[in-house]
Amino acid sequence: MNVITLCEMCRVAAPIVVDSHSGFIGQLSASTAADPDAEGRHSFGYLQAALEAIGLVDYGLVLFRGFVEAHGGHGAFTSVSSEPDDLVRAMEWADEAAPGSDDEDDTPPKGWVWGSFELRCNTCKKRRRCFALSVFEDRDARSISPAQVDMFAEVLPLLSRNFHQDQPLELNALAKIGRFLLKHRDHELGSRIIRDE
Repeated sequence: MNVITLCEMCRVAAPIVVDSHSGFIGQLSASTAADPDAEGRHSFGYLQAALEAIGLVDYGLVLFRGFVEAHGGHGAFTSVSSEPDDLVRAMEWADEAAPGSDDEDDTPPKGWVWGSFELRCNTCKKRRRCFALSVFEDRDARSISPAQVDMFAEVLPLLSRNFHQDQPLELNALAKIGRFLLKHRDHELGSRIIRDE
């Protein structure tokens, strides 16, 4: 399935979030407040803040945040088709291509690495690697507080209603993260990126 989100006002395509799809997550707003609309959709900023609270900083979502900050109030539409030619026509409608849409080179930009996301409980000496290879922020391990676990747990059940057309993050993997974090909530928790060598 080919998915592309476009700003109607500026005729700009949203960044490619994963696997040449760019369906959007939540309302196109950078607000980090819990402010659902009548259909129960929360702002992209609120959902992403919960992911970042546990150290899950994915390059595609950071690019998408830039699109939301620039075009969130303009109105957007998502084009969905199983025909590659339909995606090409949608991209031709846009005056500006989506970042990453024509990249031949998959080398991450400076400050980002190919890797997988891992949670660890230093109290129990347990670890859980949670995502297949993706482009993540190149960073050292960081600790996760009980308040950050609660923030993620609050958002987790909302994600299935807030993914539109595309799921840039696997819901099953996010559910496993939630279970691990809640089980070890009051322990010494942390996350890190395992770099792909």
